[in-house]
Amino acid sequence: MGHFMFRRFREFAFVSSTSVLLCSCGNSMWSASSNLDIPPNLDGAVLSYAMAQGEVSFSAEYTNKRLLLSSDQKMTATPDYGAMFKVVYDHNSFSSDDIEIQMDGALVKSLSSSTEDRSIAVVQSVTALLTQAGATQKDLEKSRVFSNFIADTPAMPPCSDMKAVAQKDITNNRRHRTTITQLGEPSCSIRFAIEVKSHPDKVLSFNGFIPQNDIGTNPDQVCNFSFCFRRAGLFSVKGYAKLVQKGQNGEKTLATTPPVSFQVLAPVASELGFVRFNRRAFVKNKTVISFNNGILSGFSASNPSEVVGAVQLPSELLKGVSAAFLIH
Repeated sequence: MGHFMFRRFREFAFVSSTSVLLCSCGNSMWSASSNLDIPPNLDGAVLSYAMAQGEVSFSAEYTNKRLLLSSDQKMTATPDYGAMFKVVYDHNSFSSDDIEIQMDGALVKSLSSSTEDRSIAVVQSVTALLTQAGATQKDLEKSRVFSNFIADTPAMPPCSDMKAVAQKDITNNRRHRTTITQLGEPSCSIRFAIEVKSHPDKVLSFNGFIPQNDIGTNPDQVCNFSFCFRRAGLFSVKGYAKLVQKGQNGEKTLATTPPVSFQVLAPVASELGFVRFNRRAFVKNKTVISFNNGILSGFSASNPSEVVGAVQLPSELLKGVSAAFLIH
């Protein structure tokens, strides 16, 4: 895990690398951009990060003449290096700022800012907690399904014990990757089929957060003067495995497992969320946003007069939990 701390007696501004560096007193402190070119003449700091993508895995094992398929039914967040962004730090001479970013590989784990106008030391604070979306997966049990017993094929060598693992990027619905973890009879192989279905009506919805597809614009425009991330949505996953043997007369499927089906929350490629880490004159502002396994898990902000709206979490996912969402 990487840990970055910026502490400056300057102002913090969100700027996109494709935008003009506007007056740093524009009440914004961070910017995210998909353009990785560093702005010319930038007097600040730049940190690259990747959007999160969600992966699921299946394991198959052939032993004792039966094929076993299992899955832990969990989503694991990994960096999507095809969707790299950066945060840009700009400043002037009118405030004192403490900036902290915690990284897990190329993924942002938490980002916080504390900015104080040195003219007056007035502090207003309040905290709003967002229920961790990933908790919906806590009670899921592992699935284990078996094929029927396999009879030996005349004139063909019997398949010996073997194991394989398949990993599927469900955020981008890319073709799964198969890894052989135990080699068997060369003429035999384990193959996977994994189907993914997204549910556009079951994306975590936040007032003040804009789905990219709804505004018909590019990420640089969405993320200008903001910190951007992928919102989480519900995915249905179904997978099965089969044992195949090659012979002189072509391939023959010896066994197919029943399917394993489950649902998980994972980052959605086409749904962007954003948070603006703003400043206010004459007050100390503190804003913290955190992620667990690539999913927004917490938000807190000072300055209670700035309430954008309510966080509406789909009842199918989070049992109707909602909380005040504070942003400034």
